[in-house]
Amino acid sequence: MANPQVERTHSLMIDAASRLLESEGPDAVTHLRIAEEAGVGRATVYRHWPERLDILADLLAAGAKPHFVPPAGNSPREQLAEVLVRFARSMEDEQGRALALLVARAEWDERFEMVRGAVIAEGLPQLDALVAEVMGSDPPPEEVAVVRDALMGATHLRVLLLRESVDDAYVDRLLTKVLGQST
Repeated sequence: MANPQVERTHSLMIDAASRLLESEGPDAVTHLRIAEEAGVGRATVYRHWPERLDILADLLAAGAKPHFVPPAGNSPREQLAEVLVRFARSMEDEQGRALALLVARAEWDERFEMVRGAVIAEGLPQLDALVAEVMGSDPPPEEVAVVRDALMGATHLRVLLLRESVDDAYVDRLLTKVLGQST
């Protein structure tokens, strides 16, 4: 079992790095700034993360938890709508945009690729199961993937490229167009 003091210090530093990322963007996430924000020595930060990219990879792993777990108690379509809205909102702030940028680095950096792979492995099956349930009649996996991609692609386009928000009304229209169903 890990040392509780080390775990607490690591948590303080991750929280500090997350605050810096959210308030000032990825350039603010440096060893020195994390040390100042967390109230620890710079050497402590370097012991946890020898390189700045290590910090960003850990931030990605900590902050990119999939938002694909649907809330209980609603219809499958309502659950899918809530998942899409929550995911979009998580990408609307500075931290979300920075995390999207870090995910894009996965093509060139295996640390980011490992994190990206873990996020996909954890979240995609849940999302696909929910999409399949909304589609009904046990759709083939390739059809589920097309619908999932259309929903997530539209959400990403709107938030990351157009910088427009995704609200309940937009998601309802999107689901109606893609699935041909309405609430």
